[in-house]
Amino acid sequence: MRSVIVLNLRTISLQLRNFVRRHKWRLRPLRRAVLPVRSVKRAMKRLCSTPPRIERSTLAYAAAHP
Repeated sequence: MRSVIVLNLRTISLQLRNFVRRHKWRLRPLRRAVLPVRSVKRAMKRLCSTPPRIERSTLAYAAAHP
């Protein structure tokens, strides 16, 4: 008899969420690492992307963004 492993992503996400709720106090040191990573990602996006601008008309926007 073969056993089949079925992964239900919704169940896994609920289990992960419940785990985080139960063990928040243990995961607190990770929070210090997550916030700097977010700010670094935001800074990288800012460097790589062009700043948003308002075009004079819809035609100008369509020409600039094919």
